[in-house]
Amino acid sequence: MGDWLIDIFDGWVNGLLDFIFGYVNGFFGKANTVIGLSQVNSAMGIVNGIASSVLVLLMMKQILTIHILETDGDPDQSPLKIVEKGCIALAFINLQSYVLNKLLGLAAVMCDTIINSMDISFVGISDIINTIKSVTVNVFIILLFSIAYAVGFSMFLWKSLKRSAELALMKILFPLFACDAATVSMERIRAFISSYLTVIFGYIVQIVLFKLSMLMIFEGDMWLSLAFIFSAANAPKWLEKYTYSTGTARGVSNAARSATYMIPQIIRMVK
Repeated sequence: MGDWLIDIFDGWVNGLLDFIFGYVNGFFGKANTVIGLSQVNSAMGIVNGIASSVLVLLMMKQILTIHILETDGDPDQSPLKIVEKGCIALAFINLQSYVLNKLLGLAAVMCDTIINSMDISFVGISDIINTIKSVTVNVFIILLFSIAYAVGFSMFLWKSLKRSAELALMKILFPLFACDAATVSMERIRAFISSYLTVIFGYIVQIVLFKLSMLMIFEGDMWLSLAFIFSAANAPKWLEKYTYSTGTARGVSNAARSATYMIPQIIRMVK
């Protein structure tokens, strides 16, 4: 009893799962497509020009207030230090597209490696459908689970789509925040880089939780599957909270600061 109702959903489930796996496995490719759009690159080019002008004005302000008016900072510090930090900020502005593409490629490799090491790639469409059919519970419980899972996946899908949009927006706005690399504190650029990395690598956490939810369906544990899919949907907010409330952001920003000091040294060595 009830098999006829499950059979009705076979075609729907097949189509839905084809879409789910196709989207999840191709996220980083889609993200590369979005940030590579000509409109995004055109907008970034305009912002690059604005950011370069802002950077020049910021450097002139620092020279004026520190070395001429002596109302801010350390006047004994060499003016070349301001020029050096300005060059570092300019490098951030012009290299961010290259770095972003490399980070997305690294995240994709990490994601594949983690998923493969978890040994859950055997969860396929036919496996899930056969498991749903074999579960010995009331058909209406299965229907209720399907609706709840669809809601959880919709939340997961929406937040994943937002990540692609956020990456495009961050790519456009990064040059403006990169100007902050010419300041002493570098607070804005450090926070922005931390958010940037959270958006890029946070999807790995989401996809692991999603795959675990699929595995729980395969194992017949529908309720734990719901817990994993809703956790996948809420992972971005949780990850950002963890990043900002612990030393993770400080670690990322310290790494960025170390890189800014290494760049001039490497340039001098090359010369």
